Order: sequence, then structure tokens, then C-alpha cells
Amino acid sequence: MTVYIVGYNVGVRWWKGPDHPINRFTWRRMEKEGSLSEEMLQKKKTVLDYYKSRFFGGWTDPFSSSDAY
Repeated sequence: MTVYIVGYNVGVRWWKGPDHPINRFTWRRMEKEGSLSEEMLQKKKTVLDYYKSRFFGGWTDPFSSSDAY
């Protein structure tokens, strides 16, 4: 398990570069320090907007929509 975790972290750092957060811990730390790029902050906003629309928005599937057929 340790080999997997270390291998994953090394692989992500090699693939994405040293300025990219590897996991949620480094994401939150970089966010607090203000070192996230504008693109990463936009990705966060997009993901949060998606989750808010799925959990707090109306149903959009054809089974619960009144105008499905």
C-alpha cells in the first residue's frame, strides 16, 4: 500500500509538475497560501457549481420530468 501511495504521488508530480496539487491536503494548503492558478480556481468553481446543481437543483432526468413524452 505504501508503495502505491508513494508511486502515485511521484507519478502525479512528474506528470502534472511541481506547481500542481497532488491531493486534497496540498490543494487546501496551496489555496490558503494563494498559490493556486486561475485555471485551478475556475475548475473548483465549476465542480462546486455542478455539485450544487445536482444536489439542490431540480430533477432533470426523463423519469421525473413532466414533459418527458
